[in-house]
Amino acid sequence: MQQDPPVGSDAPERAAGDSADAAVSPEGFSAESLLRCYRELFDRAPVGYLVVDSRGRVLKVNETGSLLFSIEPTKLLGRRIGVMVAQSERSRLRRFLASVFDEAGDQTQEITLATRGNPMTWVRLQARADGMGHRALIVATDFRDLGVSPDEMQIAVSVYRVLDHAVMIADGENRIVSVNPRFTEITGYPPDEAIERKTNLLKSGRQDDAFYQRMWHALETRGRWQGELWNRRKNGEEFLESLSIHTLHDREGRVLRRVALFSDITDQRRAVEEAQRQANHDPLSGLPNRNLFLDRLEQEVRKGQRNARSVALLYLDLDHFKEVNDTLGHQAGDRLLQEVARRIRASVRETDTVARLGGDEFTVIMGDLTDFNRVDLVAQEIVDALARPFPLGSEVVQVSASLGIAFFPADADGSAELVDHADRAMYAAKKAGRNRYQYFTPQLQSSLRERHRRIAELRNALSNRQLQVYLQPVVDLLSGETRLLEALLRWQHPDDGLILPAQFLPLAEDIGIMGEIGDLVFEQVSAVVGAAEPSHAENPVRIAINQSLRELCHGRGERGWVGYLEEYGLPLDRVVFEITERTLLEGGTMVESQVCREIEQGVSVALDDFGTGQSSMTCLERIPFEYVKLDGSVVRRLPHDRPARAFLEAVIVLTGSLGIRLIAEGVETEAERDYLRASGCRFAQGFLLGPPVPAEFCRYLSGGAPADPRLPRGEG
Repeated sequence: MQQDPPVGSDAPERAAGDSADAAVSPEGFSAESLLRCYRELFDRAPVGYLVVDSRGRVLKVNETGSLLFSIEPTKLLGRRIGVMVAQSERSRLRRFLASVFDEAGDQTQEITLATRGNPMTWVRLQARADGMGHRALIVATDFRDLGVSPDEMQIAVSVYRVLDHAVMIADGENRIVSVNPRFTEITGYPPDEAIERKTNLLKSGRQDDAFYQRMWHALETRGRWQGELWNRRKNGEEFLESLSIHTLHDREGRVLRRVALFSDITDQRRAVEEAQRQANHDPLSGLPNRNLFLDRLEQEVRKGQRNARSVALLYLDLDHFKEVNDTLGHQAGDRLLQEVARRIRASVRETDTVARLGGDEFTVIMGDLTDFNRVDLVAQEIVDALARPFPLGSEVVQVSASLGIAFFPADADGSAELVDHADRAMYAAKKAGRNRYQYFTPQLQSSLRERHRRIAELRNALSNRQLQVYLQPVVDLLSGETRLLEALLRWQHPDDGLILPAQFLPLAEDIGIMGEIGDLVFEQVSAVVGAAEPSHAENPVRIAINQSLRELCHGRGERGWVGYLEEYGLPLDRVVFEITERTLLEGGTMVESQVCREIEQGVSVALDDFGTGQSSMTCLERIPFEYVKLDGSVVRRLPHDRPARAFLEAVIVLTGSLGIRLIAEGVETEAERDYLRASGCRFAQGFLLGPPVPAEFCRYLSGGAPADPRLPRGEG
């Protein structure tokens, strides 16, 4: 025989039973008369009603309640309810009241009263705290009176019409006998359309049979159930409700009533889900973010371990994305990223996870692999899709992508190593020419081990002062004097000897210690400046310090370079900050604006590596640099290359007209030096004119002596 659904559920109907009691409707009453009616119902209800505070003191009681406790209402008010309970029951009552104020929903407790001159009275207390947790309404029912008539039950239920929770009462055959106004507000069913209907009136069909089996087991063994389920309103809209069901039995133990209290928590659930979505998804692309990506990757790896299946991770980075941001702006860059996300999703299976880790980095998780050729096809499809032009409004841009691919368990023992190896393979793809995909290989594994070894050594070098500042002079080709020194970093490795910055600074950028290295440089420069000859203070030698993009964007605090110089006690007129063409290009308008602000505060700035083709001469008109350093690749071509000579002449004219001092870098031959001096380039730097030397031994700080004895000494 099919079992009935419990009250408030959407389980299938059981056989019809007796007709339900008629419901009283408030229609036709004024608000004032309805309020009087509710007060009358409260005062004269056949069950006890008490309002208590969190300490158990009685704030309000009806006539039945005072009779049940055998105390006049005026004497009961303000007293703690515990004094009316048998001594042996008081600890249980305290726990019950604590649960009422600490836990959501209705709480129920059977307890024994100690009434004057009467035998012990056994009552059932049902209580619910208000939304603020300050007060609670307690319904006290004498167990001898549970066999009340239908009319008396209807009167009692009508009191609940003022509750903020929906109330639905059904008989033993699961036929609705009464509902309150909040029920109608939530479901759309007025009393005359709900009463005498089965409790599957609100059926949504979302819950399966196993769900109802668990619910019925709780109702039959404990007499109550509490949880959440989906139901359907009269208009067809589904809603999520928080439901509690309580069963009332008669003296013979038969089900007399099932009382369901529920509230609509759809909006709360959606708010929680939206918060979770925002926490786990990228707002720009809608894809899973790094947090969700790592969680799903870990799940796929564990599943692969259980099922002896492989997992492929594709790690993708766009080529030339920064150029789009810098030339067309961030809005165009955002639209490009959104279209990239769409094209990647279109290239993979529905079961694959596409995520955006940040910036222009994306990943694809391909789990439960049986066909490894599928990885080849997907990787090539993504490369081809992202190589096609991207229409962005009136502009059409062209980018490409470099992909790295690694497999679990073939290439990695866990998810963290899998990400690391796919990332290394991606960088190998970039190094191989971009716009391609690259698998992780044993050779890359060897390179990775070397990288990890170097990282550990570099961190050790930083803490053990193996990184040392060297100074190289910038020489006035007319006077032969030195008025500017460039601070160059060297790593004095205990085994490998002197290591140049090109071999370790990119690694320092990757692992995020450029700020610490910058601090070390400023500390050493401050020391050598403080130890310089005071007699030279009237016309001091200045020191140029290089700044990376990371230091520019994140490492100098609110006051920028001026505040940093003050922190290390360096005078503003003793330091020149150098930034490269590449830094200026990658930083875009943000870095340009910052550099201009620093210059307005009196900071001197030099543009390094000029002439490598990464920026145009117009940047010299936008930013008032004090120095521009011509890259050594141009200088080396001067003796024999006409285009290089023409470029030099143009730069000399432009910098001269803008009041910028031009410095030629990488001068290593006399022919280069002589051509520069004859062309009107006054300042130069290179091994011919003076090699870098440890800062503490730098002779150029004391007197501005010529670096090259073959150069004339001038007045400076």
